Amino acid sequence: MSHLRATDIVPERVQALAAEYNGAEVATSYDDILDSVVDAVAIFTQRWTTGIGCPSPPGR
Repeated sequence: MSHLRATDIVPERVQALAAEYNGAEVATSYDDILDSVVDAVAIFTQRWTTGIGCPSPPGR
């Protein structure tokens, strides 16, 4: 991987990720990432936030 760009709806969370991965660039939205030249996109989310019918997280 030659370049890492990240975005999150919580600015503090993406800033922490950028600090953890030295040299990561923070984008203001996923549209900014998709508007650039990219070879791959990875989307990470918690499985219980992806739609109706998904199991609730433990303890809920």
